[in-house]
Amino acid sequence: MSNIKTETVLSPVRNTSYVGVNGGFFEASDGYTKPPTKGASIAYSSVDENSSVTYQGRTLKKNYLSNTSVNGNEISRKTAVFYRDMNGSLRATHLYVKNVNEVYQYYPKRTVEMIIGGNDYNLENWGGSSIKGEVGYYLPIARTVLAWKNNDAYLIAGSGSVPFMKGIMDDMGLNAVDSIMLDGSGSTQMQIYQNNKWSSPVDSDRYVFNMIRLKNK
Repeated sequence: MSNIKTETVLSPVRNTSYVGVNGGFFEASDGYTKPPTKGASIAYSSVDENSSVTYQGRTLKKNYLSNTSVNGNEISRKTAVFYRDMNGSLRATHLYVKNVNEVYQYYPKRTVEMIIGGNDYNLENWGGSSIKGEVGYYLPIARTVLAWKNNDAYLIAGSGSVPFMKGIMDDMGLNAVDSIMLDGSGSTQMQIYQNNKWSSPVDSDRYVFNMIRLKNK
């Protein structure tokens, strides 16, 4: 877990020099072929306090501090929290929160290293029982998951419905409780570095707000 980081990139994952997957939800008022206009899922790293990133003329803060809905209102969603316990060991858990201040009600800010907003596997949190919500929930499209177990983090990109991706957790010996779903569909992207070569086994041209990357690459 100590080897991953949320990184605000404002670009397709393949345009970065990082190994990892796409991050959380975001707003793309100018379309998906330009840098996002803002985040829509918490993307917080303690080392990025007061830092900004610029890509193709767009400058945004690296840390985005709220989970927001399509209308811009704060919304409580499943969120991964990485914090130091009393012994200084890094731990991971999840909370349902609207913003980072709600996280600090459970874990003092000085102990929190990273917060990543996402979603869970429940239909009501993917649009309820509406036709649109059910289509998005059951449609076999590209999906991205961040999971954790013991001291390891898992960056997963695949294709399937939301329930199917939940089942993948069982197949991998993971617990879906200890995971969040990140943005999906055209936002799902993965970049790896293997045999001195960069490749994107799950690729897209879509510009994303942040990604979850390995620190050592």
